[in-house]
Amino acid sequence: MLLNPVIVNKAEPLARVVLKNHDATIAFGKSLSQALNNDVRAELGMETFTIGLVAAPSTGKSTLTRGIYDGLGSEYTPLQMAMIATMGEWSTQSLKGSLIRHFDLAVQPDEDDTSNFPAHWRNLEKGLNEPGIDIVEHAMKFREERYIALIKLERLENAGGVQASLFCSDELRATAAFQRFMQEQGLETPSINPDHNAPDIA
Repeated sequence: MLLNPVIVNKAEPLARVVLKNHDATIAFGKSLSQALNNDVRAELGMETFTIGLVAAPSTGKSTLTRGIYDGLGSEYTPLQMAMIATMGEWSTQSLKGSLIRHFDLAVQPDEDDTSNFPAHWRNLEKGLNEPGIDIVEHAMKFREERYIALIKLERLENAGGVQASLFCSDELRATAAFQRFMQEQGLETPSINPDHNAPDIA
């Protein structure tokens, strides 16, 4: 069952990971992306995975995104960041054969777009017409049961670093690729239960 982003404020995450620095955040995103590749999508019979990010400013969202891009065989460049900040979306083809669409739902429409539903929101709603991955920043603005995984980032003022809370569908959790990701992070996968408690790792 796919997830609605409201779950990040209502349920316990599958896992919480403390990302102490830039390198740890990159590594986390890169490792997670290995569970989102073409083979996993084919295994689940899904052409598209949508990944949602819920994060306040200065919580490492861009760094995490760079790690996800890296793991998918692409780069998150300053040009892409500028285009997303201006247009609200960017598409690229990774070296591993995945179409990546990246949306920032906090971007406001251009002055000549008088609709209440900006073009990049409409493009996200339409979905992909070929296999690929949608990465959605500010996912709480698009509250549909669309997401295979959600990541909430929160800065830890006292302990330092950022806490990443991970939510994902039961179907993704059951794949061997996701099990490997959990092992790489030193996490145990709890039994599939909507009331599970989240393991922590620092």
